[in-house]
Amino acid sequence: MFTAIIVGGIGVLLLKGAGHAQYHIKPANMLGVSMGAALFGVGMVLYGYCPGTGVAAMATGSLHAMVGFVGMLVGGVLYALSFTWVEANIQKVAALGKVRLPDITGVPDWGWFLILAVIAGVVFWLIETRFKPATIG
Repeated sequence: MFTAIIVGGIGVLLLKGAGHAQYHIKPANMLGVSMGAALFGVGMVLYGYCPGTGVAAMATGSLHAMVGFVGMLVGGVLYALSFTWVEANIQKVAALGKVRLPDITGVPDWGWFLILAVIAGVVFWLIETRFKPATIG
């Protein structure tokens, strides 16, 4: 996911710079985003797949992928049914409005992508060097 954010973000940045795209900024509702991210992460860990690979696993006949997919659908319906309450009680907490990190910090877009790329490189290097699986034999 980290790699996709960096590559996709740089692609959008280049498209915007060339005049082929424009930003559509969503409100930064920090509590709602944090809770949604936590639920998504827990769900992904329990499911064992990201949503896209889960659908691919269903296509191969995986029963546990099908059960997880049904869970995603149920979760989506529950969210839709509770949206009015969520909007009134959660989205307004720590709502920053339509802002971006460059607006808040003064660091330009390319600077944020450079920072993210360095963090990703360090994390990937740590994973490769520190957390290698044990070999049998």
